[in-house]
Amino acid sequence: MTVYLSALLATGVAQDLYAHAGFKQPLMEGVAGSKYVSSDNAVTITHGCNSNKGGEANGQPHRDVIALSVLFPDFTDTSKVIIRQSAGTVPPQSGNAKTTPTGTGTQGDEFVMPDLSHDIVNATNTLALPASLTLDLGGDQLFANTIPIVDAKGNVRGWQGWSGPRPVRGPVLLESFKKPDGTEVSTTGFSPFRLSNTIQFQPTSCAKKLQIRVAVANWCLKGKSSYHRPDRADIWIGSMTSKFNDPELMPNASVENGGSGAIFWPTLTINRDLAKNPVPSSCTSSDYDTVYIEPKPEDIDTYLPISSARYPKGAGEKYWPTP
Repeated sequence: MTVYLSALLATGVAQDLYAHAGFKQPLMEGVAGSKYVSSDNAVTITHGCNSNKGGEANGQPHRDVIALSVLFPDFTDTSKVIIRQSAGTVPPQSGNAKTTPTGTGTQGDEFVMPDLSHDIVNATNTLALPASLTLDLGGDQLFANTIPIVDAKGNVRGWQGWSGPRPVRGPVLLESFKKPDGTEVSTTGFSPFRLSNTIQFQPTSCAKKLQIRVAVANWCLKGKSSYHRPDRADIWIGSMTSKFNDPELMPNASVENGGSGAIFWPTLTINRDLAKNPVPSSCTSSDYDTVYIEPKPEDIDTYLPISSARYPKGAGEKYWPTP
């Protein structure tokens, strides 16, 4: 996967509807015998930060986005990720924990499963997913300062970008600009990437889609003085962690403040090619049809925060929660 950061400014539309951090488009599986396939895509940053009191679309003004962090699951190690399945009745399995979907668009209940070997070709009980992430930080970037996230094993897991002051000041995702009628200019920032589409569903699997859940954080304020401001950041993860634990920063999570409680995973969907790789006729509506992979909370706490170390290992600035 090759990542380029850029921004798109749509100056003619008032931002009346607020969407999530997410992905530009879903992908289709690669099938046996097909040529190497790749597809351009992008992480989308659809709005700036507000207090999130009363839910995401509460009408509060939005601050400009000045930094972002994107963390993918560890595809190399099943012990470092959480793998789930949903839809239908699933036979009890040792150690499984049932969870309720929260704003991810899934249907039915989700169950933890040990690995994806039954559903994805070349996935094993140790290899979580036959995919890898590599970055080429050239090209037209939203933030001039961009560094990859590399874990302790040397795997590239994502990237981070910010505006100034080290080494140079880059643009922000404009959100605070007002039109003559007082409404905000609607902006969308893209963090484009290219995914090598080699994931293939097992012919015996009933799964119709794989959803890769990705942790994304957008910051609008920095410095210690901002650490208790409710408009300092938007955090897009499916559940709180020990560090990312403020419901006012997780759009809609704060029920007591009027939110729906539907916290959100930015999700890259890979659809099964049902024409070339149909599900078995034995699959019924009682079988699960979606599988998921997501980073564990401890990985999010380790790799999603932007380091305050000097560039190029960090931003040289304190973005909550500074490790």
